[in-house]
Order: sequence, then structure tokens, then C-alpha cells
Amino acid sequence: MASRIVFDLSGYVDQPERRIEPGKHLMKVVKTEVTVAKASGNQMVNVTLEIMEGSEKGKMFMHRVVNSDNDYVRYLTMQWLRAIVGKNVDAKKLSIDPDKWVGKRVYLTVEDREGTFTNKNGETVKSVQSNVTAFGHYAVATPVEVIEEDDDVVEAEIVSEPADDDDLDLDDLDFS
Repeated sequence: MASRIVFDLSGYVDQPERRIEPGKHLMKVVKTEVTVAKASGNQMVNVTLEIMEGSEKGKMFMHRVVNSDNDYVRYLTMQWLRAIVGKNVDAKKLSIDPDKWVGKRVYLTVEDREGTFTNKNGETVKSVQSNVTAFGHYAVATPVEVIEEDDDVVEAEIVSEPADDDDLDLDDLDFS
């Protein structure tokens, strides 16, 4: 008779993917965690996102928003903030509550990035990971009703306000 073993997987959460298919993906923020980057010591936010459409719907992906003096990293941070807020954010000192990002939707464009890393055994391993190259704001469409249709003109009116996606507002940022 075969022995049985019990695996206690309660509390397990799938880890975000390191690589997803290149292209533009609609994603929803499901978790944020403020932490410190091991290599630089810079404060950062680990953002866990869920892919909302396509063949990879339901997969989780990790993006890091880093507080850095590096111009390229600052550019990516600014693009992320503009996408998540949906408005132009001036380059100023900002006090931000990343928990307010949870539930927001955003478009991320990713490309493959090949590289190497050293694993726990000290071996150099080749890897392919997804590199975020662009961000875009997710806008909720406003429902309309067609009132009158002519050959050249369509008259319509808004029949309800857009769905409240708890859009972040500039009021959620503390400019100091």
C-alpha cells in the first residue's frame, strides 16, 4: 500500500510571472507593497497586477515603481503615475499612498529582455524576463444612447455616468 502525505498549501499565493507575452496588456492592480530595493537601498513599491484580457488572462505580473535619482528610472516612475492617475502629473515631490492604486486598471506594454543572473548555487543562468516599455491610462467608456441617426450626423446623449472605477485623483497626491 502506498504511503500518503498531506501537503498544507493554505495561505499559498501564486508568485507573479517574470515573463509574459510581449505586447500591450490591460492589467488591474491587485496588491501594493512598499519596500526597499536590495541592490540600491532605494524605496520602492512592488505592484502586483492581474492580466485582464487575452490568452494570459488571470496571470499575475510584478512591476516595481522605484524612488531613484536615475533619470530613466524617474521617467518610468513618472509614466506609471500618469497612467495610474489618468492625468498629467508635474515633476515635483509627491507624497503617495500606493494602497489607493489597488483596483485601478492600466495598460502596460512589455518586451522581452534577455539577461543573466547568478542563482543561489552561484551558477550563472540565462533568463528572459518581461521589461515594461510603456504605460497607458485605462479610461472607462461613457454609455450613450443614440437619439437620432442621419446619413451624416449621429446625435447622442449620455444616459448615465461612467462606471466608478474609483479613479485616483490629483487630490489623492500630496504635492510638497
